[in-house]
Amino acid sequence: MVASIQITTPPMPYYLESGKADYVSGDIHPNRRQLGVYDMLLVEEGCLHIGENGQSWELKRGDSLILLPDGHHYGTGPCTERTVFYWVHFQIGQEVHYSRLFPYVMQLPKLWTFPNAGQMFALAERLIACATMRRSQAVWQEQQLMLEWLQRMDEGQRISDKRAPSLLLAEQTEAYIKQHYTEQVSNESLAMALHFHVNYITRCMKEHFDCTPMEYLHHYRLEQAQLLLAKTDRTVAEVAEQVGYTYAPYFTTCFKQALGITPSAYRKQFVEDRI
Repeated sequence: MVASIQITTPPMPYYLESGKADYVSGDIHPNRRQLGVYDMLLVEEGCLHIGENGQSWELKRGDSLILLPDGHHYGTGPCTERTVFYWVHFQIGQEVHYSRLFPYVMQLPKLWTFPNAGQMFALAERLIACATMRRSQAVWQEQQLMLEWLQRMDEGQRISDKRAPSLLLAEQTEAYIKQHYTEQVSNESLAMALHFHVNYITRCMKEHFDCTPMEYLHHYRLEQAQLLLAKTDRTVAEVAEQVGYTYAPYFTTCFKQALGITPSAYRKQFVEDRI
């Protein structure tokens, strides 16, 4: 498995700036400490000799490397030929505290070789070109292009992961639950829909989501119930039925066990008292 940088979202990484460096033979990457931003490199031509915190790499055409905000970055030797590379700076905001059960964790490879390097060079050029656009236009395109870059790395990392088959099944199970949570979902119906034994499905879910399919279903239903209680005027019984509970008192018991208050008390937090 390729070493990866894990970024929990939300928040999504935020684009700061980008550029293109053109080194001649004898040039060396500068020595820098604690830049405070992620520095993502992509070599278009030549070979870049670079190190971080005691580890070194020789980056060639199509190679991408992510340097850490608090790391020590330095050239490990001069270029022996013309070397051209792109760089992108991005940052991560403060952690968002939200009731969603499972945030998405990006798996960005520390070092990656893009199989479609030409497409990435074109994407990098478009990203740089945004700097000369009207700000109201550039701010959206910059973010979209950088996230497309990171998405390709995240997808590549997951494909290279030896756990990819089990992760795929876990995500398929998650998607099935989200699509059918209002129905009577069971381990048997999951096994029939996904064409895998329930024990294997459960093992994959526990490996990647740290819970069983039924636990995920339970928490997802309660999450959807919270949204309905906060954003609609449906009765507690109607909310219970809409998220898949056939018996309202049982829904209330489950809700209180999970959140510490009843559905009615939860809703009251968001309702303005009327005189």
